Formats: sequence, C-alpha cells, structure tokens
Amino acid sequence: MKKANQITISSGTFRGLGTVVSGNTITFAAAVPEGKEAFLLLYPKGEDHAEYRIPLPPQPWMGDVRCIRAEGINAGDYEYNYQIDGEIVTDPAARIVYGRTQFGNKEVRSPHQIRGGFLEQGYDWGDDRPLSYDYSDVVAYYLHVRGFTAAPSSRVRHPGTFQGLKEKIPYLEKLGINQVILMPACEFEELILPERDPGERGQGSARHHANSGKAKAAEAVQAAHAEAGTEKSAPEVYPDAKINYWGYARTWYYAPKRSYSSSPAPDREFKDLVKALHRKGIELIMEFAFPDGTDPAFLEDVLRFWVQEYHVDGFRLMSNECLADAAALSPLLRKVKIISGYYDLSRPQLRSQIKSGHLADFNDGFRNDCRKLLKGDENMLGAFSGRMSAFSEEKGILNSITGHDGFTLRDLVSYDSKHNEENGENNQDGAPSDYSWNCGVEGITKKRAVKELRLRQMKNAFAMLLLGQGTPVILAGDEHGNTQLGNNNPYCIDSEVTWLDWNRDAFARDLTTFVQQMIALRRSHSLLRGITKARTDTGGPGGYPVFSCHGSRAWYASDGYQERHIGFMYCGREKGEDTYLYLAFNLHWEEQELALPYLPEGMEWRTVLCTGPEECEGKIRRRSVKLPGRTVAVLEGVKNDGE
Repeated sequence: MKKANQITISSGTFRGLGTVVSGNTITFAAAVPEGKEAFLLLYPKGEDHAEYRIPLPPQPWMGDVRCIRAEGINAGDYEYNYQIDGEIVTDPAARIVYGRTQFGNKEVRSPHQIRGGFLEQGYDWGDDRPLSYDYSDVVAYYLHVRGFTAAPSSRVRHPGTFQGLKEKIPYLEKLGINQVILMPACEFEELILPERDPGERGQGSARHHANSGKAKAAEAVQAAHAEAGTEKSAPEVYPDAKINYWGYARTWYYAPKRSYSSSPAPDREFKDLVKALHRKGIELIMEFAFPDGTDPAFLEDVLRFWVQEYHVDGFRLMSNECLADAAALSPLLRKVKIISGYYDLSRPQLRSQIKSGHLADFNDGFRNDCRKLLKGDENMLGAFSGRMSAFSEEKGILNSITGHDGFTLRDLVSYDSKHNEENGENNQDGAPSDYSWNCGVEGITKKRAVKELRLRQMKNAFAMLLLGQGTPVILAGDEHGNTQLGNNNPYCIDSEVTWLDWNRDAFARDLTTFVQQMIALRRSHSLLRGITKARTDTGGPGGYPVFSCHGSRAWYASDGYQERHIGFMYCGREKGEDTYLYLAFNLHWEEQELALPYLPEGMEWRTVLCTGPEECEGKIRRRSVKLPGRTVAVLEGVKNDGE
C-alpha cells in the first residue's frame, strides 16, 4: 500500500471503466496502452492545480485496464484527470466533466482546466419507474436542450438548461406530448477548429470534432505560461473557431452536459428532469452518436449506465448496424426502447427480440414522400398511401416530416432554396433539396394570402404526421411556426436563428391549437394508432374492412400520375360502439371531390377537423365531400339527428 497524506492507495478491482464511489472510497479504472506510464491527478474541487499525483500500477488488472482504489477521500472535495505518457487526459468515462460551464466558450484552456468529477450519492427517486409505453401510443417531441429555452422569449428562470426544460413541462403536457427525444445532452467538445477535414460539412453525423493537434499545442503554450508564472491577464481565444451547436462530436458518454445545467451538479439536475417528466407521464429518450470502431461492449455499458443511473426510457442510436444490433441483443436492455435505422430484423439473432416490443426504426421515406406530395409533386399518391398505412408488429415505426437537419416546418413552406450563408461555407453545406415550396414568395412576407396558405400547408403537414399509423415525431417549435430563416444545416449556429422563438402571433397560436386538437384526436381513436394485420384481416363492423382507400369513386382509389387526392377509411369497434373515420386529403391546388362510402342506416358523415377555410365544413354530401385546394379533413360517422 502507498499513502498520500490521509489518502490510502491500493490495487483496485475492476467494476467498470470510470469511477465507482462507495462512502469515502473511490475506485478508478482507466484504459492505458501497454508500456505507457500513467498517473492519477487529484485536484481540489474547482481548481486546476493537482494536489496529488498518484502512479497507476504498471501491471493492468486485465487487458489494458488499470485500477486503483483510493480510501479516505471525500468525492465532493476533489476532481481528477489522468496523465498518460506526459499528456493530461480527461477520463473518457468520467461521470461528470467540469470546466465547461459556459456553452460555446472559445478560450484556450490549459490541460488541467477540464477535469472529471464524481456523481452525487443517495438521490431519492421515490417510486419512479420507466413508463414503457407502446410505440403506437407515443407522440414524440424532438428537441435541443439549449435551443428549446435559450431565447428570452421562453420566459424561464434557467434558460438553455435541463431546469429550463423542466419548467416547460406544463407546456408539453398541454400540447399532448408523452415522449421527449433529446439531441445529444451528454458532455461534448463544443469547438470546431478551422483545420478539420474539408469533407466534414455538418451533415448531422458524428464527424465534427475539434482539431486535437492545434488544441494540444495551444494548451501546451498556456501550460508553459502557467509554469513560468507569466499567465496573460486576458485569456487566449480561438478567434476562428466555430461552435458545435448540435453536439455530434467528441463525447464523454457518461456525463450530462455541464453547460446544460443551471447548477454545479448536472447529474442531480438531469435526474430531477427525468423524475418530473415521468410524473407527468412523459418518457425521456436520449440520442447518442457512436462512431464506427466503437467497442459494442462500451456502447452497451453506456446505455445500461443511463438506464440505471438516470432512469431514461430509451435511446435513439446514430451508429452502424453492428452497434445497433449489439444494443438490440443486450439482455440488460431488453425492455428499453432502442430506436435505430440500421438493424435488420430478418437476422435470426434478432427475431427473438420482436415480442419484447422495444425496437423501433425511423421511417426515413415518410419525410420525403410527404414533403413531395405537400408541395404538389406528381405521381406521389401510391408512395404516400404506403407511408401513411405503414405499421409493423415486429418493431415501432417512427415518422417525421422535419428534424434537426433540413428545414423547419415553417421554412419548408417559406423557402425554395437553402440559405446557409451564416455557416461560413459559401452555402455549399446542407442538403441541396428539401422538397420545399415557398408558396409564391421566398422567405418572410407580409402578404396575407401567402401567410394564410403557409399556415394551411403547415396544418396539412401535421395532418399527415399525426394521422399516419406510425409513431409521430414532432420537431420542437414546428407547432408554433418556428423558423431558422432558411438555414437547413445550422450545426454551428448558436443564436436566435436556432433558439426557439416563443413570441407567437395569431397565426402561430392558431397552428398550436390545431396541433393540440390533432393529438387529442389521435389519442381518442385507436384506429389511428397501429392497426395490426390481424385486425385488418378480421374486418370492421358491418362487414367493412378495417382500412380502405377511396378516390373519386368509393372503394376505388386512383394513384394516377396527376392525382393528388385520396381518402382513407378506418372502421373498428371501440368501447362497444361502431366507429368510422374517413381521412380526406386533397393536396391539389384546385377543389377536388372524394367519394364517401355508405354508412349503416341512421348514421352520417360529419367533419371533425379541417385544415381549410370554414366553408369546407358544409360541403359534405351523402355520397361525397368536396375539398378546396390544399386541404385535409377528418370525417367521422355519427348517428344522425333524425332530420
């Protein structure tokens, strides 16, 4: 044994990479390449001068992992780093990362200014449990923690933080959301330095990271100044650095992001958020980007840690197929939601996972096909019908029309072309096409007719999203017309461009009310949420099929090249009553007529919701409904009043 003042050091037993705190004892485990000299550095909390420099044993516990145990140390009093072959390394498995309090700080920091920390012990979870909703019952909301409340218009006490998001839970509850998906919210490198790979253009992948060579050189200069006692009064900065706003970057996967916390304890603040969401019936899904070459065992350990330590309900994985399969096959994650676009359920190893109901896939084609029909493209009805009715008993299918990359919904109906000049890449970055239409005027306009058409188109898009059989995923802010001013790739923009604007005008309030009504309608009718093949085969009440398509003639839907209108009819028995729903879509710019099937005697069709002008309410006839151009309506079969 070796003593360092009151701290007693001994060989440790591996209990996972990172640190494990038990009373006044901390076990440290780090991967150190063979033959490298390594030390543990212990810093008084909040300071960047190491008080202890403790050698790690030269012999690994197993493989490349070296472990030591430190007794007589209060975790709340210290932070730590490793020194490996002379280089200061912040533990990749640190549970907390300190030194990144301010988001987007461009200061050149010494190697000792970024340090690992320890989790607080004894958090009271009470009776908190995972919510475990079926995918068919979920309405998801995809957001950036900082951007959601950073703007002053959010009117929260702690903008841009986990606490700020917690303050907005009543808004989410009123909207009807029961699942939140967070863009990367663990600690990540925020700076993108100029000498990165010129092929990296911020396309929503995990490729962005600071140029470590320049960073190390600058840190060495700063450290030399410190050792010589010649520190500059004003900190050096990287003047040309960009800010990695999205967070797909070098990541400390076990640590909640410090600058997203309003307090010095990001672990406690994140737990408070999860607990508060669960109390209101809202799941929390974490998004992680794992680069190729990641050890599947490491991925599994990271996900297990967030489930056990933070009670998260699941994960959206941006990774390759090998890593997605590892998560799907893990017995420790058998009941945790795993969302990915890569695993293949035809593989025998994954077939056993189907019954657990925890796997889901993004229906990537839904976005483009719906966008094309929304703008009026030809020959899209067949693809649209398939996307709207897509449902799998093997896995959840998530639908979205917008995401962090690409236009917001308002920009989708306001811009024909991307406007990414602010990114500093000569508008060469971002997707070349978003299948958008500006409704006749590029960008912001005061023309009332154009604004009204855009509002209707946004309502039409929400109708597509919330009436489809898959799980809808709403991009935060779309429900009140948030704009990024035509930037479809703002990966490096941390400003009002990417922060949600909570100052809503009458048009925005109208849209929000419509979205609330659509979510409530979806929740009140199980027919709109995942019709199984068994239900389709057995049919609905009165011999009607559960699902059918209609066009200008009842029971005959045309997907002709120039057709842009179609009706979907659902029939089923809910609460012992006959239920009939008819979803009428007219994405043509001219009025179109859709045939309505006969209802049983004593029933008639009535409009429940309509995206068009008020006069469309009165155009239902016994056998047809006329819809103005670019209008969607929901009709329900109800008992007539005897007239």
